[in-house]
Amino acid sequence: MWWFAEAVAHAGACCVGSTSAIPSRLGECEHVLAGASLGAEVGRLRWDPAGVVAAASPTEQAALATVVVGARWSRWGQAAVVVPTRWSHRVATGLVDGGGGVGDVRLSATIDPFEEQLGPKQGGLPIPVWSVGARLPTGRDWTESQTPLLADVTGAPGLGLTSALSLERTLGRFPYWVVADLGLDPEVPARLGVSGGFGQYLGASWTWLASARHEQQLSAGGTSRTTVGARVVYGRPLAWRGWVGLSSDVPASGLGSDQVVLSSVDLGVALIR
Repeated sequence: MWWFAEAVAHAGACCVGSTSAIPSRLGECEHVLAGASLGAEVGRLRWDPAGVVAAASPTEQAALATVVVGARWSRWGQAAVVVPTRWSHRVATGLVDGGGGVGDVRLSATIDPFEEQLGPKQGGLPIPVWSVGARLPTGRDWTESQTPLLADVTGAPGLGLTSALSLERTLGRFPYWVVADLGLDPEVPARLGVSGGFGQYLGASWTWLASARHEQQLSAGGTSRTTVGARVVYGRPLAWRGWVGLSSDVPASGLGSDQVVLSSVDLGVALIR
């Protein structure tokens, strides 16, 4: 369905806030958000250190649950707290392992100082958006694991930091974005991610989005992975938002290294005021 008028398109981008790859992102006229999601993850393949895809050992599957709370302190800034939990089941030759619990809490702030402008035919340029975040070591890291296949690991050691710079366009029929992000964690090499996405508004409430991402550790022989995903979001202005998404690493040689090839699904809902 097409947008009925520029006013409807602007209300969709601002008030529904469903244009982000992260549905917990608040729109400009939204103030607070509380949401939760459930998901599942499975890994049956693995990239070896040379980037060749082979059968994974151990294989793994996991159930995921996440709670998020967000608040906007002004038109140009907002913050969020994300609390994940994870329960894993891993199987290797002669071994079966399981465990889980609360993961690493993540804090983030998003700075959005520029307003998008409607140009001819709802065109216009994308705007820069900057995000910074911290990962708190509230989960169990691999040094604290008590299981043979590390299935009870839910976090990483030490305080982690992230920063991301994106160019985003949310007005018009086709929202899109490109992002470069940097992650810094103790005891592991820094990682750089590059991602992009494209979507379409379907009426005043529905949005579909597709995305792709590549992440690489910045060290000789560092791990890497390439992921694609899709998500459908339904929103009611200043009321609630729901979404369902699919994501998968691309199981092709050369698109990752020394990582399990993971596929996942998630379903979530958020209340918005």
